[in-house]
Amino acid sequence: MELYNIRNVSLHTENKLKISFCATVMESHENLNHNIDNIISIAEEIGIDYEIIISTNIKVNLNKNGVSFIYNNFKSYGAGKQIAYLKSTGDYIIVFDPRISYNIGISDIIYRFITKGEKKAFLYKVLIINRDLLKKSGGWRNLREYEDIDLFARLSQISGFVSYPDNNYSILNYKRYKKTFIDNILNERDAIISCNYSLNDVFILKHVSYFSILIAYLLSRISKNRPYKYGKNNYIIVIESIIESLILKDYEVYSIPDKVPKLKFTEREIKYLEKKSYLWSKVHKSINELIEK
Repeated sequence: MELYNIRNVSLHTENKLKISFCATVMESHENLNHNIDNIISIAEEIGIDYEIIISTNIKVNLNKNGVSFIYNNFKSYGAGKQIAYLKSTGDYIIVFDPRISYNIGISDIIYRFITKGEKKAFLYKVLIINRDLLKKSGGWRNLREYEDIDLFARLSQISGFVSYPDNNYSILNYKRYKKTFIDNILNERDAIISCNYSLNDVFILKHVSYFSILIAYLLSRISKNRPYKYGKNNYIIVIESIIESLILKDYEVYSIPDKVPKLKFTEREIKYLEKKSYLWSKVHKSINELIEK
């Protein structure tokens, strides 16, 4: 493993907390430089000791104060996130997407959650996870798709997590990176493992061809990564945890949004959830107020 351009920014604060902004870069991005500056601005606005750790399997030609780039030949986002987390030292891990430029207003929400000393996870445009909780869960596994669903299903069994209203949560997105035939199969294999899907589940949600699904499902049965099983699949567990937290308005302890955006699902996903999720059918009216197709 090669470690380069490592520096930490330390701001002296009364609460002596430290936060670690962590990300993974697996392909070049036109706006990477701008987006990292954006995270630095957010970190400075929060006003708590911080570091920025970015794992990458490509050479990144950036030299930024306070940003540590860790090079390693990993093959999945799950492995990359775990590397960044293990190299971090903060009390809270904040996972961000280096392809996104975030609104500076997110700093207030991060600050309020962290300064309450919550021993849980927070789901919003970024992921915030208490370090002790992340260690207890085992962190991320070497998975190409839905690695965050795999993690958050475990977190939901330990302490639960808070969902802050948003129209799209990145952990629910199927990335589809490297779209070769083999990559499609390996991506689908890891989606099956992460979500603990049955073959019927995969056919209903269908991200790739039926032939690729069959091969991926067979590979998932012999993979060294085994699905975590909790009575229902992990996709359902995470969706129900998100919906329950939004219905209960857990987020209002940290900040009350001016407007509550509706969470977007495809028609196929909604039909699947109506069929598979007990909570979805039980609180159908409340859910309809939270989502849109």
